[in-house]
Amino acid sequence: RVLFRSRITLTWGAVAGTSVYHVFFRVGTTGAFTGLATVSAPATTFTAANLTPATTYQFVVTAVTTAGESAQSNIATATTFVAGLEGYWRFDEQAGGASADSSGFARTASLSNAAFTTDLPPVRLFANTIDPAKNRSALNINAAATSQAASTTAGPFRFAGSSFSFSGWVKLGSSAATDIVGERNASCGTLGWKLGQDAANGLNISGGGGTRSFGTTLAASVWTHVGFTYDSTTTTLVTYVNGTQTTSSAYSPKNGLTTAPLTFGHVGGCAGGAVLIDEVRIYSRALSGAEMAAFGRVPAAPTLSITAPFANSEVLTWTAVPNATNYVVYKGTAPGNEVFFTTVPGGGTSTRFTGQHLPPLTQFTWFVRVEAPELDSGPSNEAVKTTPDVPAAPTNFHVTNVANHGVGLAWDASANALAYRVFISTDGGTTFTAKQAVAAPA
Repeated sequence: RVLFRSRITLTWGAVAGTSVYHVFFRVGTTGAFTGLATVSAPATTFTAANLTPATTYQFVVTAVTTAGESAQSNIATATTFVAGLEGYWRFDEQAGGASADSSGFARTASLSNAAFTTDLPPVRLFANTIDPAKNRSALNINAAATSQAASTTAGPFRFAGSSFSFSGWVKLGSSAATDIVGERNASCGTLGWKLGQDAANGLNISGGGGTRSFGTTLAASVWTHVGFTYDSTTTTLVTYVNGTQTTSSAYSPKNGLTTAPLTFGHVGGCAGGAVLIDEVRIYSRALSGAEMAAFGRVPAAPTLSITAPFANSEVLTWTAVPNATNYVVYKGTAPGNEVFFTTVPGGGTSTRFTGQHLPPLTQFTWFVRVEAPELDSGPSNEAVKTTPDVPAAPTNFHVTNVANHGVGLAWDASANALAYRVFISTDGGTTFTAKQAVAAPA
């Protein structure tokens, strides 16, 4: 179990007759395990502290009895949380009245006159090798002023002067003025701060420090990534839309409220439009532009091309996409019926895949999409290709000349041939062995 950014707690079942347990660890998922601690029985828990944030660790435990030391336990794996992460709501519950906080602080958001929806942004739409827990639902805030999800009161949520970052996906229901997140007293009372959109300022942040526009207005019915950072050392507020910076200005955030909860949707119960919200993170530090881009800049879909050099194979090639972790290949037998087929690791020049063992004279359809650490691209163009027929055997095969140490051979060309293989027998034709490959059109 991960505790905050630098601690992981381990638990295990008791072993009868044990005097002590030995705890071993390693960083990552390969390499040797190193001794970490000795735990005296009957205790069956240990907290590993002073770990590196955002790092994967693996642990095993052995039991020592009068008979000696046991074999290692199963491997337990955990990843410490990102530095500065104060709240992370994935809104993946699909149903119910609450949404868990995945930051490690357990600041659950309770829903009021709100629900979950399967209308999703392009965040982990597919279970994959990066994150098997795919995006499953988003928060659905309706137009009623009572519709909201509220988390606990916490100092890092106040946006009152310390470094601060917000990252989340939103989809506005209409052009009506809409709150997205913030802190405000009930009954649309005193405002601490809020992120929202209105006719006068477009998308904006407002609060005791004034109002700052993002320099744009979000379109309705479109999922958009929205983010902003405040660096207390430079007193600079930077805004982002879809992972790209839109404004940067001096700002002095102020929030006199100390008990108002962090609220998603109708902040403080103020009237406004409907909005969908997903994948919200709040940090007690200023994220970099690269971090914000990773959260909000959807990878471009690759451009796919295809050839069928042989009767039993088709070769896919596609354009490289920066920061691609995986390319995911889908295969079908008719346009629109493709299903997952395989994954090709990203990076380098891994932009090619050969589909083999295919039947001849058969149509196949393909597309490829990109997986990045946070986001999934849309599909590439669809490529359709029919495998060629098995080539006919060469005809008019004959000897053209005989020399002391060799013979000349010739044959008529076969349609679609890429190469010919010549075989030789020295036992009257009972056994043939490969002698030479000849590239067509020779």
